[in-house]
Amino acid sequence: TLMKILFGMDVIRETGGYGGDVLLNGEKVNFSTPSDALEAGIGMVHQEFSLIPGFTATENILLNREPQKKNVLSEVFGPRLNTLDYKEMDKCADAAIEKMGVHIDADMRISDMPVGHKQFTEIARELSKDQLKLLKFLSRKIANGKRREDLLVLKRLVESADGVVLDPKPAEGPKRRRHDAVAAMLCGSFSTSGENLAEYRDGEWVLSPRFREALGNAGFKDQVMQAIEFGLARSETLYSERYKDTDFVLNAKYTREEICRLLRWEKEPNYQNIGGYFHDKQTNTFPVFVNYDKDPSISITTQYEDRFVSENTLIAISKSRRTLQSPEIQALRNAKENGMRCFLFLRKNKNDKDAGTEFYFLGEMYPTGQFKPIVMRDTRAGAVEITYRLDVPVRADLYEYFLSDLDVAE
Repeated sequence: TLMKILFGMDVIRETGGYGGDVLLNGEKVNFSTPSDALEAGIGMVHQEFSLIPGFTATENILLNREPQKKNVLSEVFGPRLNTLDYKEMDKCADAAIEKMGVHIDADMRISDMPVGHKQFTEIARELSKDQLKLLKFLSRKIANGKRREDLLVLKRLVESADGVVLDPKPAEGPKRRRHDAVAAMLCGSFSTSGENLAEYRDGEWVLSPRFREALGNAGFKDQVMQAIEFGLARSETLYSERYKDTDFVLNAKYTREEICRLLRWEKEPNYQNIGGYFHDKQTNTFPVFVNYDKDPSISITTQYEDRFVSENTLIAISKSRRTLQSPEIQALRNAKENGMRCFLFLRKNKNDKDAGTEFYFLGEMYPTGQFKPIVMRDTRAGAVEITYRLDVPVRADLYEYFLSDLDVAE
């Protein structure tokens, strides 16, 4: 039962869940599926073997993750015609087996193995997934190209002969904050789901021992370089025209995690604490998250009536039970004096192709000084209407989309 809890097995949820907390590296986690556990680096070796009897140990260890190599046909017709790189497969399997400190004949078929060797093959398969975990993190979080600096640092490190790159820390200012944000991302400290790819110390970037070891596999290194080059090309095409001194592109779409990371926050927050906005005191940034169409199934106290007055004027509602004396309202009143920067992120919230997980970045906005106490509809909870002036008017097609009633249109 404990193993099923740690691996996020469905049977636990279906039979009423469990009591207590699971901590991973000191942080509370709750895996709803085995995929969540695998993403966090937890694998499960079953008592009942899940191996293919007719395959060798190597083939089982790398099943569905086999290194590939190009050939004449795949050069013409695409990667689906690549062939397996058996030399690299042998290297990967041998490395995973070596980590256990045991001897297994990697070329032996599972059907011919004693029970003990089958068990070790299962364990070696989980160990070999570490490279896949690193590659997934790189591909999904960094190679999307939304911050070019992450990719440039990695490229220099991977291409360096000794995994060390000199890079003096910039003086205080925007460049220093971006440098520190890149370091938080690459060393894995920004998020509990982060991976330690590199570290920055004493004016040098250094590959982490784990990532350096993985790069010793030529096939893995080739995949890493492909991901980096893809990310750099994507960054140049989609994210090169940055808005002011930020890492955002006007009208581009970002997840909450990407927003917090690109705002250069030190740590990924608990999003339940953010709601419609959050003031990060270290960076003095105040992102406002607006769901323009409210889901009727959510609590009535969170169905805020945010609305555009025009293409460059927005009325947004504070969190419930706020007054003109609440700390965030006071901070907004004095935003110009205290240097706090407000940014608008908005999503339609329904019928979005991305299932509502991403927000459009609509630029910086400024409180106009109009703050109106209200009582939220159908409740007795108080709130405050805040009027903002947008730095850049909302693009015409997006403005029409946000205000359109898609249900009526259908």
